[in-house]
Amino acid sequence: MQCRVTAEPKGPRRVAGEDLPKRVWEAIVALDRWARQRVWIGFDPYDCRDTVLCRLADRLPWLLGYPLRRVIEPLTFRYAPTSLRVLQVKPKWNAKAVGLFLSSYARLSAMDEELPWLQYALQCAESLLETVEPGYHGPCWGYPFDWRSVEFIPKGTPSVVVTTTCGNGFWNLFQQTSDEQYLDQCRGICEFICHDLNVRRFATDRICFSYTPIDDYLVHNANLMAAEFLVRIGGAVDNARWQELGLHAAEYALHEQNDDGSLFYWGRDWPREKNHRDIYHSGFEIRSLWNLWKLTAEPRFQQAASHYLDFFLKAYLRDDGMPTRLPFDFDHPTVNIHGCAEAVLCLATVLSEYPQVFSHMQRVTTWSLGHMQNSDGSWGYEVNRRGHIDRMAYMRWGQAWMFRALVEYLQSLEETSQQ
Repeated sequence: MQCRVTAEPKGPRRVAGEDLPKRVWEAIVALDRWARQRVWIGFDPYDCRDTVLCRLADRLPWLLGYPLRRVIEPLTFRYAPTSLRVLQVKPKWNAKAVGLFLSSYARLSAMDEELPWLQYALQCAESLLETVEPGYHGPCWGYPFDWRSVEFIPKGTPSVVVTTTCGNGFWNLFQQTSDEQYLDQCRGICEFICHDLNVRRFATDRICFSYTPIDDYLVHNANLMAAEFLVRIGGAVDNARWQELGLHAAEYALHEQNDDGSLFYWGRDWPREKNHRDIYHSGFEIRSLWNLWKLTAEPRFQQAASHYLDFFLKAYLRDDGMPTRLPFDFDHPTVNIHGCAEAVLCLATVLSEYPQVFSHMQRVTTWSLGHMQNSDGSWGYEVNRRGHIDRMAYMRWGQAWMFRALVEYLQSLEETSQQ
């Protein structure tokens, strides 16, 4: 797949004189340059599963394959990039990364039409349209590598997380261009969600969508992404059935919300790996609940999002702005670039209605810029418990999410300044 790399933006527009926003703008420009030089193709923390040993481990029964994966995967996670080269893993094009860049470029083009952001968005959209997985009721995308949570999921198997991420990009592009072909993609994605994913029904008004068409997982962030997308697009095209299904999926999350406001990664009826929480999936869920409130004006979604946000601020953010990967892990935490991005993105999403999160957003953004940004404009992967920083730049996991977060940061400041 070929993507054209054209002239890059030269500098900030509306942020001159404000030190942190100016630094954020410069980080956006530098990361955009880095990513487009590689035409949005790169390594991923999970692409080691494309090696012979990992493919073998993934196809073994869980009790046999899991110990083998525990030996192989740290070669990538702890010793990258050397291990990636030893294992002969090639950098790959990842639909989720491109979907995130698409959303970011479309949003940037709305903030500044003079720079070529819209051109980059159109290139991302074109590449996604060329790579739709065939054989389903609507456009959908998966990961470019085999992976396994409980079931073995072959590469290319469409995922609701990847697909709605791409769908959000098409929605943002439609908002900017009014080109019906991008709204048609969103309609098709709703057809995929409704007809190709498996659905568990718990009550007449409570359902959970599966992660892919070949599993029956109860995963809150994936289900809420499906719910939000159905409600958003159903409202835009006047499809009451999509809206109803989306609200039923969201009701499942409300029913499972913990007393402290959080959600566990797995639904309570899932038989294994209960009670797991982390910063990035928590952020996904807060943003979905928040957007459902904005789409429906129903107070129960606002209350759920606000309650969860209170937990998020207490559980994941240290006073110095460091975002920890696991809740209340403040003494010797692991910090992951995905968590840095999600902390900025989540706080920027709610800033217009909750200005009290502004100081948290500033501290997290400052900490991330000071510790995780590499000299070439990319972003490192992780700070381990001993304080060592793994500087490996993963395209989807770190670069695409951080780009999306930094753009949301600037957009949130622009929106609040207009209120």
